[in-house]
Amino acid sequence: MDKTSSTQDDNLNYKKLYELMKEVLENLNSNIGGWVIKKRAMAILDYGDTKFYEFVKDGKLEIRKIGNRIFVKFDSIIKLIESGSPNL
Repeated sequence: MDKTSSTQDDNLNYKKLYELMKEVLENLNSNIGGWVIKKRAMAILDYGDTKFYEFVKDGKLEIRKIGNRIFVKFDSIIKLIESGSPNL
């Protein structure tokens, strides 16, 4: 292996490492102390605003609002999923 090829391999490895670290940090930021942002909760449940707020109104999702941001207790998402029908 020549020096140029080795440098290209190193650059590729650093790029892969950077992407992995970026993904880990994004995941850490999306679950803070057992809370996730509304957008992430909606993505997990695969529902839009209407159904999301129906769950909130029914007491199935625990939320907190800070300014314009809405946070959802992750445990309430898990409980909602586990309360669903086991059969399709």
